[in-house]
Amino acid sequence: MTDDPLIGQQLANFRVDRVLGRGGMGQIYIGQDVKLERPVAIKVIDTRFRANPSYAERFVREARAVATWRHDSIIQIFYADDTDGLYYFVMEYIAGKDLSQILAAHTANHTLLPHGAVLQIGRAIASALDYAHSKGVIHRDVKPSNVMVAEDQRVVLMDFGLALDMQAGSAGEVFGTAHYIAPEQARRSADAVPQSDLYALGVLLYEMLTGAVPFDDPSATSVALQHLTQAPPLPRQINPKLSPQIEAVLLKALSKAPTERYQTGAELIAALEAAMQLAKPGTGSLAQPGPPSAAPPASGPPTSESQPSLPSTLPPLNPEENLVGQYLDAYRIEALLGRGGMANIYRGMDVRLKRNVAIKVIDAPFRTESEYASRFKREAQAIGQLEHPNIVRLYQYGDANGLLYMVMEYIEGVDLYQVLSDINLNPAVWTPRALARLVREVCAALDYAHGKGVIHRDIKPSNIMIDKAGRAVLADFGLALLTEVGTRGEIFGSPHYVAPEQAISSAKVVPQSDLYGIGIILYQMWTGRIPFDDADPLAIAMLHMTEPPRPPRELRPEMSPQLEAVILKTLAKDPADRYPTGAALADALDAALGISSGLSSQELGVGGHEAGSAGQTISQPQIPISQAQTVISQPNRPISQPQAAPANPATSNPPSQPPQRPISQPQPRPISQPVP
Repeated sequence: MTDDPLIGQQLANFRVDRVLGRGGMGQIYIGQDVKLERPVAIKVIDTRFRANPSYAERFVREARAVATWRHDSIIQIFYADDTDGLYYFVMEYIAGKDLSQILAAHTANHTLLPHGAVLQIGRAIASALDYAHSKGVIHRDVKPSNVMVAEDQRVVLMDFGLALDMQAGSAGEVFGTAHYIAPEQARRSADAVPQSDLYALGVLLYEMLTGAVPFDDPSATSVALQHLTQAPPLPRQINPKLSPQIEAVLLKALSKAPTERYQTGAELIAALEAAMQLAKPGTGSLAQPGPPSAAPPASGPPTSESQPSLPSTLPPLNPEENLVGQYLDAYRIEALLGRGGMANIYRGMDVRLKRNVAIKVIDAPFRTESEYASRFKREAQAIGQLEHPNIVRLYQYGDANGLLYMVMEYIEGVDLYQVLSDINLNPAVWTPRALARLVREVCAALDYAHGKGVIHRDIKPSNIMIDKAGRAVLADFGLALLTEVGTRGEIFGSPHYVAPEQAISSAKVVPQSDLYGIGIILYQMWTGRIPFDDADPLAIAMLHMTEPPRPPRELRPEMSPQLEAVILKTLAKDPADRYPTGAALADALDAALGISSGLSSQELGVGGHEAGSAGQTISQPQIPISQAQTVISQPNRPISQPQAAPANPATSNPPSQPPQRPISQPQPRPISQPVP
């Protein structure tokens, strides 16, 4: 039995199972999202601070701030609420070990982490800190127990904002953990600057490379005074195997004055990598801890305190009326973004976390059919298991007055249709290398999903979003699984992008069916046309099944034979004749374009937990301002209906360049057509 009254309780959709950890201001529990059937971590404000409005306000404010972020090395917040004065927020649960446990195991075995693993962990933390600092947030409590290394080797920095919840002077505390505290922060927490976090990272690197912290004493006060007044022991005195160059990096990171330290995490890691003379990330017990992080993606439209708050008494939801302006639980529906065969997409506002969200609501004709409702829920649960930087995140699944909905991450940017239309207008942005990177990111997302047993079944440009940092994000996972041949005689999928086996039966799809859709996009990128078109969607499906595509070099004679071969292999009629994985397709494309030689996955900006290094910042094409003015999560048009794009003047084109001619876009027509 436990004396914790929260154990066994349910907060909204989240059951509290057991205590995971305790901190200065709150407790963390492991729980279960009972609707999405996924584990979560639940942080609850400690009883000592619940009656103090300033602490409660700070607790919620910091949850809101982090909730708008997207970085693969920063914990993701799904939900926040207060119940009878109990403030809490719900985060992703990271299955793995924290860095303090990993270091303790090495200490027990009298070993040190390999240099490659140190570099990977350091890179992830540095990238996360740079991202947070760009958002105006200083962590103030970087330490091993706040760094998680997941089972898939992803490195995640925890407790962002918690360090801001307590300030020096509030109760006479010097806030921070003594062994990792910067000198200026030891004097007064309010004096912390971004370089204070980098000092703590320097202590972490020192500890990983020597097996000891620079300052230690049973008294935390004594440790803080040593940070203020003493020079750290020379690292090579503790670990003689370290090079003088590595020692110099560590000592600069631990300079007493913030101005004498590295000014950014990227600068610190670049210096450490150069000192280690590692051209590529090293290997070791923590090889490849996680994917590279793109330039910080923008969140949705700016929020402010003037945006809607949750009314004390919600007006009753009327599913038969226009949903815009109504509330689904804590989400205010603000605008319709798109319509599809089974669901509508809305832009909404999470009024508790003050962040924009995308809300998918099952459409009226399907709400009363139990088969569709159960499939909608099943797919929400499947999507909830997908955690990948190139897949749109699912925050919550709910049911309001019989109205089933999913709440997802809101992407500000454009869809791939706009990119295809913009290739001619911005050739310096959408180079072959940039386009190949987008393809690789989508392929990484598909490989990850296929590894989880999920097939997209509706790959097309309107389901691929490009955020303002240039990162590809795959949307509508699982939507294609909601309808099958036999329910209403439909062929599900977008006819211009449907694989031959899927045209016969949606039940026959395999992972390579998704890659066929990528092949259509490749054909479109480099020829300016789609391979098959007709006024009748059924005729298009028949063409996919029976006719070979026109050879791309007939349309683009300057195209290399190697690139043509990649496109045609991706469009093979038999799935067994296509590339077996997205990674294989992306590698072949890079080789055909002549950009793979000497380039690592990280240099090409690969997303995904299975490839790349944690925390590396990759130069991404920035979406031109003229493009990024429209904020969308799904295009404001039928979700599964292709759209026509504006034509561009035709010009001559060098080999392997995207076409300098109008991009042929399929004309709008229904998602599915009855089979006679």
